Amino acid sequence: MTILADQFGSILCVAVIFSDILSIYIHLYALKTNQTCRMAHSPIYDFFMGIWLNPRIRILEQDVDLKMLAEVRLSWLLLFLLIISAALKQYEIFHTITWPMIFILTGQILYINACMKGEECIPVTWDIFYEKWGWMLIYWNLAGVPFVYAFQAYYILVNSLRI
Repeated sequence: MTILADQFGSILCVAVIFSDILSIYIHLYALKTNQTCRMAHSPIYDFFMGIWLNPRIRILEQDVDLKMLAEVRLSWLLLFLLIISAALKQYEIFHTITWPMIFILTGQILYINACMKGEECIPVTWDIFYEKWGWMLIYWNLAGVPFVYAFQAYYILVNSLRI
């Protein structure tokens, strides 16, 4: 499990590159299949804000909402794994987990738990209901949320190494 802590920077780079590639693909696919919605006809703005409102793919005869998957399942699960990895890495090095790490773990796990348990409330939020799925949402959900919210745990881990 500590491999995520060891490779945090590399995984972040992959998430950023994947988000950019997925954004380009989603944009071009929406244009090609004419699944656009409320376009501003400004290429930069449309790419940034998105042109496809509710992108879905069919998997095993089930429609999967890509925006919902990225917003809740992928981002919060990756955040959970990243902060657990930081705590385990601290334990691996020092054979203890510091109080600041316990504090941030508790706060983050309570936050993640609330988001996962309240998943049925997500479809009526602004970003699912109204915002289109463009670079802004794709990048933030796949690279922003998990890594930016995990920075506190990694700050504690790195600074505990200096002691």
